[in-house]
Parts: sequence; C-alpha cells; structure tokens
Amino acid sequence: SGMGVYRSVDGGASWAPANDSLSATAHVQDLLIHPGNPNRVWAATSTHGVLITADGGGSWAVGGRGLPPNARAMAIAGRPPWQGELFVGLDRAGLYRSTDWGESWRPFMAGMNPNAVVSDIYYPNYVYDELTNNNTQTPNPVLALIDHSNYRPIYQSQSINQAIKSFKDDEKGFIPQD
Repeated sequence: SGMGVYRSVDGGASWAPANDSLSATAHVQDLLIHPGNPNRVWAATSTHGVLITADGGGSWAVGGRGLPPNARAMAIAGRPPWQGELFVGLDRAGLYRSTDWGESWRPFMAGMNPNAVVSDIYYPNYVYDELTNNNTQTPNPVLALIDHSNYRPIYQSQSINQAIKSFKDDEKGFIPQD
C-alpha cells in the first residue's frame, strides 16, 4: 500500500501526514499545488487516479469524471494563469485535459499513441512577469514526456487546439517523428 501525502509547514524541517482514509493508502506520483491557495492540492496517484483536497489534506475526494476506469495517474500540471485548466498524464492511457479544476476530464491525445505512459507535463513558452502581473503566451504548447522501452519521445501541441506532434531523442537532441 502507499504512504499518502505528507506536508511541511516549516520549510521541510519536519513532515506530517496530510491524509484521510482515502489518501493514506495512495501511491502518489505527482502533486500540483495551487499557487494562490496552498490548501488546494491535486495528487496524481497510481491507486486512485486523481485526488483533490481543498483543505490542505484534511479530506480528499476522487476527481476525475471522464478518466478511464482504474486510471493510474503519473503526472499532473496546471496551465498558467490558473483558470481551471489542468492536464493529467496516465499510465498506458495517454493525456487528459480538464477545464473545471479536475472535476471532469476529456482525452487530449490527437496524434499521440493512445497507450502512452505520460510521465511529465510541461509548458515551455509561458512567461509571467511578477512585477507587472502581465501574462504572455507565445504560443502556449503542451509538452508530454512519454516513457517507452526503447526511447523517450516528447509529444508537443503547438496550441491548445492543435494535434500533438511526436519528437524522439536520437542522442543529438529531440527530432520530429513522422
């Protein structure tokens, strides 16, 4: 069984469980903490899919209407500037997108292997200027790192509405795959 989620309130000097009976057995793969509200957390788990808390871990609920049954969540990320758009990477089930803070999910895999193991999600072209509170998106692709037995391809969408293109590591860098 898993160990659940642990939380530190003193910069990592000490840790305490932040679990209820549901999350205490979770195999947590990734956490997403809302930057404006640290009590709001999403946990990608290989045992319960996506778990959500709004009270800093005192209580957790399964989020994820629309995810495959028994989904094994491996990675989770929120798209800046934090307006409810999240992505979750699944083990052998690809990438899913939510526009309601993780309450419901839809596949986001056009062009991606539907059996992909998504192990990381990244937004490379997002810039936030804290001095001016100015958000710049130029464009705003989504990158998904896929674990594969022979190579680790990267899938990239050029924008939120475009198909995902595959890149693979050829030891000289990532090159497009046709």
